[in-house]
Amino acid sequence: MIIEYLFLNSNDQESVKEYIDSFSNTHSKLAFIYLNSEYNYWILISELKGNSEDKAKQLSKFNDIIVNNYSPIILVNEAAAYFNQKLYPLINTFERYLRTFVYIKAAMCNDPVLSSMISGLEEKDFGEITNILFVDSSFVKKAKDAVKNLSSRSEMITALEEIEESTNWSKMVDNDKLQSIKENFYLLKDYRNDIMHAHNITYQKYREIKTLFEKCNMELNTEINSIITIPTSTGVDRELASELINTIASNENENYKRHGYDTVISIDKIVDAILGALEKTKVKDEKSNRFDYKSIDRERRKNKAGRRKKV
Repeated sequence: MIIEYLFLNSNDQESVKEYIDSFSNTHSKLAFIYLNSEYNYWILISELKGNSEDKAKQLSKFNDIIVNNYSPIILVNEAAAYFNQKLYPLINTFERYLRTFVYIKAAMCNDPVLSSMISGLEEKDFGEITNILFVDSSFVKKAKDAVKNLSSRSEMITALEEIEESTNWSKMVDNDKLQSIKENFYLLKDYRNDIMHAHNITYQKYREIKTLFEKCNMELNTEINSIITIPTSTGVDRELASELINTIASNENENYKRHGYDTVISIDKIVDAILGALEKTKVKDEKSNRFDYKSIDRERRKNKAGRRKKV
């Protein structure tokens, strides 16, 4: 993992050399590479072997000191690249959760104008989504008109306080819900741009971004799960289940025969096993309000292991 710096002032060389001596024990490689003796430009490479958050943290702190004291041009920053790669999945998840949540809440509002505004969110950039959710165009227009002839700050504040603001977010989301998103949406937007545009972020900023997006993702997931619930009783139709499973099993039997296996599938036993597993798992998970189907999967894998017998 390396960071490369381009220095434009040759007078900094000796000072930089002295400054980095204290880091020689922790860095696996510190070297100067001169572009050409005719020029004042020179390059410093700082390297740490390994590719982990701890290594990126060390290199990032070294980078903070160099940048704050000498303001070089950063050519390569693999520590920041590491942070970007780790944060990208969190931001990707956030945007997907947000679209899901907004689509559902807009449908629940039963407002044709709102539904029209939020349609096709996948095709909109994050700036457009920000404006749709948190900018009340009517309020902005009224606010401009209200303050254009005022001269003092207090008059402007009073005038603005008398204008009602109604954003699409406020129409869909209760005031006590998703506070982390509502209060930090423009910060989330800035952080998102830092990662999507491969900015050289520090370790401290990496931790701030990670903490905020993890919190927002958890809140969104909780809200989505509270809206999308699975009924406590599935009302399984045994006759229909038998018919479906019989079709699947018949196809499997033919497949086994083609591959030299004996048929050991008992339709009645399969129906009993699946319906029994369904009955056992009609318990909601208290946190997500969703059924836990892990026991069904375990039952399926256990039955599959004993389903076939080699000729």
